Amino acid sequence: NAIAPETLLNDQVVEAVEAWRQAWSKRDMTTYLDAYSDAFTPPDGASREDWIASRYRNVGGRKSIDVQIQRLLVLTPGEGRARVRFLQDYTSGSVRELKRPKTLDLVKGADNRWRIVGEWQGDPPAYAGAGKS
Repeated sequence: NAIAPETLLNDQVVEAVEAWRQAWSKRDMTTYLDAYSDAFTPPDGASREDWIASRYRNVGGRKSIDVQIQRLLVLTPGEGRARVRFLQDYTSGSVRELKRPKTLDLVKGADNRWRIVGEWQGDPPAYAGAGKS
């Protein structure tokens, strides 16, 4: 039985999202930031440099983080790009955000790795991954 190409694609995308989730939960900043494409645009309009600095404060500066994902759905709007929707549970100290809808847009780079180009809580805009990977 051959594996359908879209099944393989979905598995690769899910693996990339799971690696991002684990790196975030472990506060592994190198792996966490490597999950993001150079073309990633912060949703709040911040510069990439300011976003990275804020991630070091908000992720690296916490004693513990637990991120869980439920009801993950992979959509494939085009070759080499995918949109992933899921419910996210985030816990860090006294902060608990449960079942928050989240969307990630990913692109497959020249190195065959899937990386995040867009990230939103709630409803996202039209697909963001038209740029470089």
